[in-house]
Amino acid sequence: MRRKFRALFLSSLLVSAGYNAHAAQVEFTNGDILSGQIISMRDARTLYFRSNSRGDMRIPWSQIGALYDDQRNLINIQTSRYSTDEIAYAEINGRSAQLSGLDIPRIEGSSVPEENQGFKWSGRFNFGGSIDKGNTEGKSAIFDADIKARDKNNRFNFGGELNWEEEDDIETENNQMIFGEYDRFLTDQWFVGSTLKFEKDKFENLDLRSRVGLLSGYQFYERDDLNFQIKGGAEYIHESYKDDSSESDIAATWALDYDQKFFDEAFQLFHKHDLAVPVDETDAYLFNSETGIRVPVGKHLTGTAQVDFDWDNAPAKGVKEDDTSYSLKIGYEW
Repeated sequence: MRRKFRALFLSSLLVSAGYNAHAAQVEFTNGDILSGQIISMRDARTLYFRSNSRGDMRIPWSQIGALYDDQRNLINIQTSRYSTDEIAYAEINGRSAQLSGLDIPRIEGSSVPEENQGFKWSGRFNFGGSIDKGNTEGKSAIFDADIKARDKNNRFNFGGELNWEEEDDIETENNQMIFGEYDRFLTDQWFVGSTLKFEKDKFENLDLRSRVGLLSGYQFYERDDLNFQIKGGAEYIHESYKDDSSESDIAATWALDYDQKFFDEAFQLFHKHDLAVPVDETDAYLFNSETGIRVPVGKHLTGTAQVDFDWDNAPAKGVKEDDTSYSLKIGYEW
């Protein structure tokens, strides 16, 4: 099993709301649409927006293709919308109108398209490895993937990881994991879901660990710059070992997932962990965690420094309870 620990901290998004909120829709340059309320348009670089599905957001004007008011009228966003004192302007029927409030002339004949119901895909692939020559001969390889598909009410998440290492022609690490998750949102933040996970670890004598679970959770934040969720439920866990022994348990499960970008996306901190406690043997718990920092190094490219900490309180005979690994990886994300 794999485990991780780290102190979790969150910072609240502060929004200067100089005006009453106004119902509106934002259409992004990539075609996505969000419904909600405009909180403030004073900032020449940022629209402060309260999404019905994602909470308070700071949206750069460069990512906005169009705005629609609550009367289903279109407000086109042009590149020449700013004044010298950083008050936002919109181009309406060929003339500028100051948007310090929302007293916007209507444009007849423009209607709001239906909210985008298609899945939005996002994900990340990470690679790492080394080859050592000299006093110590060794090589290692790391790979992991995490892919999400999200629409208004559904979220799919799947991926996996592989770790392998060899020193002086002796294999020292060899483990693999794949997972799949599905969440159904009952409200903007409450959801129920299921999870499926398979793990193998040669040096834990683990031939296969299968985990199937039913969970419910709460999504505090789900934005590009901040994600935070917790969930809990029950899992069926079956473990098969290299010595042909096996065991099965029903376990109570708790999980947390957090990531946040800081200083204009200069770096991202992340932490996730899960804890499974068998109901008939509570001292045989499993804990897995991942903690680290991710830094952009190019368009869609990131560098990651990560610590994985796992704890199996009832391991196979001759196997340590804890397992800690450190990794540096280069990744591609979208």
